[in-house]
Amino acid sequence: MWGGALISTVLGTEYPGPGTIYLGQNLRFLKPVHIGDSIDVRLTVAQKDEHKHHITFDCRCTNQNGEDVITGSAFVLAPTEKVRRVRMAPMQVRLSDRTLQHRQLLALVKELPPITVAVVHPCSEEALQGACFDTAFHATQPAVAQACALPREITQAGVRRYGFHGLSYEYIATQLPHVVGLKAGGRVVVAHLGNGASLCAMVDGKSVASTMGFSALEGLVMGTRCGSLDPGVVLYLLQALHMSPQAVSDLLYRQSGLLGVSGISHDMQVLLASGHPHAAQAIDLFVYRIVREIGGLAAAMGGLDALVFTAGIGEHAAPIRQKICQGCSWLGARIDPAANAANLAASKALGQSRDPGAAKGSSAANPPGAVKHPGAAKAPKQIHLPESALQLFVIPTDEEQMLALHAAQAVFGA
Repeated sequence: MWGGALISTVLGTEYPGPGTIYLGQNLRFLKPVHIGDSIDVRLTVAQKDEHKHHITFDCRCTNQNGEDVITGSAFVLAPTEKVRRVRMAPMQVRLSDRTLQHRQLLALVKELPPITVAVVHPCSEEALQGACFDTAFHATQPAVAQACALPREITQAGVRRYGFHGLSYEYIATQLPHVVGLKAGGRVVVAHLGNGASLCAMVDGKSVASTMGFSALEGLVMGTRCGSLDPGVVLYLLQALHMSPQAVSDLLYRQSGLLGVSGISHDMQVLLASGHPHAAQAIDLFVYRIVREIGGLAAAMGGLDALVFTAGIGEHAAPIRQKICQGCSWLGARIDPAANAANLAASKALGQSRDPGAAKGSSAANPPGAVKHPGAAKAPKQIHLPESALQLFVIPTDEEQMLALHAAQAVFGA
């Protein structure tokens, strides 16, 4: 994230300049950086599309020793006119007091309506950068779906279930009418399955429930995250095993999930190819939790009309889709094995296959050397049999397109 922010700062202040919309990147992090390091950023124009105003840059970041820290590519939407900064009074926050800072920020945003994008000015007066909130799509959920059973003084301080992967779900919602047809306005569960994984229940294209809550730790088993866990386990780790809060955080976020259960890898491709029984146990738990949560979301909606798979694992791991759909047979799911397998074969043939275990938190990363522009060809696929009561689809997600759309609307009013 810091690499993209550093590069976008250069693009927004130097070339193409103010008003540049940062669409995405394919970066390789080669060497760790440390406090006090000096990073030199060099950007070279690799490709220009004058008609669409797209520019692709070759990026190279080096440290004070001349060693490559980051290499790769970035692509942007160049401004078509000069954009000036709107002057805003700076917000005064005492950075030395984390508790006070948190309370001040909550107080400032508490009464604001949900928003999908914010334009910030962290650099020079002429620079614009945008931030899209991955939780905004879930603002349509009823209050009961957002609530936590905690004292009111805690929940009124902002502790509630927010949900994540909102940009991905928002994109899928825009595709449902074209893919699902008449049932697009019905009851749909979208399974965003990558290194980070979650489910979203939609009615009429709007979020009504999700498996992630206050943080991206809740819900399904993920690549390195445990998903939902009895809070008593956390208390046991702190009180009985005398682990520090930081050690517990590292355990739950970085050492658990598929990696922790298998002891082999967080990468679903690796686990599927492994014959080790621990890999099989990790896969079984991953699938079990998804099937169980699909049932819960179906209950929340009073039924289910369609199930959509997306993100790295959802788009490319046909065996996982097969297992999940078999687990949903009680909902009337009847998967077409040939169509399910053909979806994976087609994505590989087109060179669009992405590592099902690799993630950018919300979705899998592009392979080295690939540049994916918004609007790039993506093929949704029906994978259910004609007699299936539950419609089954694979729809590739495109969070970058939603980022670009919201940024354009915020900057140009488009």
